[in-house]
Amino acid sequence: MGRLSGKVILLSGGATGLGVEQAVACAREGARIVLGDIADKEGANVEARICESAEALYIHLDVTSEQDWQNAIQTTVVRFGTLNVLINNAGIAIKKVPIEERTAEEWDRVMAVNVRGVFLGHQASHSATASRWRRIHHQRVLDCRHRPISIAGAGVRDQQGRRAYVQQGNGNAARSREYSLQLSTSGTHGRRHAISVSSRPGSAKATSEAGAYGEVGASRRNCRGIIFLASDESSYMTGAELVIDGGALAQ
Repeated sequence: MGRLSGKVILLSGGATGLGVEQAVACAREGARIVLGDIADKEGANVEARICESAEALYIHLDVTSEQDWQNAIQTTVVRFGTLNVLINNAGIAIKKVPIEERTAEEWDRVMAVNVRGVFLGHQASHSATASRWRRIHHQRVLDCRHRPISIAGAGVRDQQGRRAYVQQGNGNAARSREYSLQLSTSGTHGRRHAISVSSRPGSAKATSEAGAYGEVGASRRNCRGIIFLASDESSYMTGAELVIDGGALAQ
């Protein structure tokens, strides 16, 4: 049995990049995967790839839309009967420019996807699973308690020219800690986790931004952290921030 056997995971931003790596890695550990994204063609391809050896479903999910989040949660629970882990992975990064060259539209877009999207995901999953748990908890038939994991990006360290990205990362890390306290004291959810994983964005050319190990955002290493947080191995953790950045914070 895999480390995530029996888990149902909803992952936003699952059609491209790190989201694909996370989805594939979690599926290999036995999880059933629901991929949410706006890149429908790419998402369908990832679904087909995972379905060769595991259960997966792709759904259209614009993380800035309340209705899309509600549909995603409902579809997940109807299809698989529960929701165990929510991975708020969807996010965007914009080019590095001096603040006087940053436009309000660019700033708003980063905040809408990277901050509003995480808030709506937390809100929709909490409301749906708490309501379902209240209806059936007396029978102990279906445990819909879920573990939210938020990818905070580079929020733990400032980056010249990426103030919007840094501020959203810091905001998501703080929001995850606040949410974890709410879940840990909730009678319907018990002790659950909201954990931010900080990783470094950028390209392989940006050697000056690489961590101590000389690499930027190594996806397989990030995935190992995600699997640990999504599994029962992290059952005594809550409100923690797991930094996976190749040593960038230590520099």
